[in-house]
Amino acid sequence: MSRTSPLHAVVSNLSPEVKEYGDWRVPWTFRGLSEEYEAARCHAAVFDTSYRTRVEITGGDRVEFLHNFVTNDVLHLADGGGCEAFLTTAQAHIIAWILIYRCGDRLWLEADASLGTKIRDHLEHYVITEDVTICDRSDETAEAWVTGPEAGRLLSEVLGGGFVDASDARPLAAIQAGSLMILTDARRFHQPGFALVGSPDEVASTWQKLVSAGVVPAGQLCYETLRVESGTPSYGIDITENNLPQEIGRDEQTLCFTKGCFLGQEPIVRIRDIGHVNRRLGGLLLEGGEPVATGSKVIRGDDEIGRVTSSVYSPAKGRAIALAFLRRGHQEPGTAVEVEEGAGRRSAQVSSLPFATGRTASSSSR
Repeated sequence: MSRTSPLHAVVSNLSPEVKEYGDWRVPWTFRGLSEEYEAARCHAAVFDTSYRTRVEITGGDRVEFLHNFVTNDVLHLADGGGCEAFLTTAQAHIIAWILIYRCGDRLWLEADASLGTKIRDHLEHYVITEDVTICDRSDETAEAWVTGPEAGRLLSEVLGGGFVDASDARPLAAIQAGSLMILTDARRFHQPGFALVGSPDEVASTWQKLVSAGVVPAGQLCYETLRVESGTPSYGIDITENNLPQEIGRDEQTLCFTKGCFLGQEPIVRIRDIGHVNRRLGGLLLEGGEPVATGSKVIRGDDEIGRVTSSVYSPAKGRAIALAFLRRGHQEPGTAVEVEEGAGRRSAQVSSLPFATGRTASSSSR
């Protein structure tokens, strides 16, 4: 049975179109892609992202413990700071792609939808005598995502605080604003972005204040469009446990090779020393405006050289785009390929990522 957001009551007052998104029923559009995309790229938009995973780790050994099980450096993370990392098996297969925030006496983990139990169970398996408590807070909290060039200013007007400065200074940062936690993430769409996390009532109240201040409510169609344009993968869609960290193409953001031992370190270092993986997540510019199906084969000549994972229409490019895993030797931007579509094929070319950012994206759309 599909789950409903804790913000459903306040969001449904705006009469969005609702669709299934994994295990959730989410607002798909409020005013149509064109208006919502324009707001997100040129002004400010707010999304209901309560479906995302939120895990809290407390206890005196929390920092040292988590440091041993993720691919990035948590030990030297400043209070109020954040980092991006993978949680992996001993064989370096990805269990989750997470954002880690150090918030005083706790660590806060953010991840894609429905990963709370998986993250908690994996970490608890390794707790022996450590002073660590791992709690999945996804069901008792709500989350709204505010993004756009005016997002920080409008958020500051509604809540007070230097959110614009915080977003510019550190791409990932945690700020306490009364009973709300503000998690900045300027990497997600390559523009200012703020996750507002708190009780359902508090987040719902803030949502209403933001909309009253001129922030445009936007749905999952716009969110997915921004995500794919930005080259940002999603666990369960673009990333699975079959993937290795270097296949995702986020080595600089997620991997620390000077932090000491961690679970999965040996195969990750071995891949670094070899110098390549056999496949890597990349972009495709497609002929025409219709997205292609997930799982569509990418063909070069007579050979299958990849598979599509996500595809959307990109207002910035004026055409359909896709994320796809591409085999080594076929990843050079500009490489001509085809994508299987039904009984036929569709022309495409390999693209670098991101396709567009907040600074370069056109606000035109179909």
